[in-house]
Amino acid sequence: MTDAGYRVHLAVSGTQVLSYAAHHSIDILIADPDLSDSDSLSLLKELRDHLPHLPVIIHTFISDYADYPDIFNKAVWVEKGESSVDRLKESVAKLLLPADIKKETA
Repeated sequence: MTDAGYRVHLAVSGTQVLSYAAHHSIDILIADPDLSDSDSLSLLKELRDHLPHLPVIIHTFISDYADYPDIFNKAVWVEKGESSVDRLKESVAKLLLPADIKKETA
């Protein structure tokens, strides 16, 4: 993502994600569920409770969440795979577009 011009902060745990998000202004969060102390469902709930307007992208194997269909409308989901980095960049660009440009391109 840095090669696309984005500033990136990495976290190794759900605790670090929540702490950073609480103390810094961030535009978007890309979460990989392989965090040491939480799962993406719990992390997503915490983020939605405390930062409901923060755009979130979950980068994972979507089939791992087939038993939780209600969770899919709470974030943008990008399936891991060969072109997932390109899809992540596309998703970030779409989510960060100003509202007036989103209306024009919809």
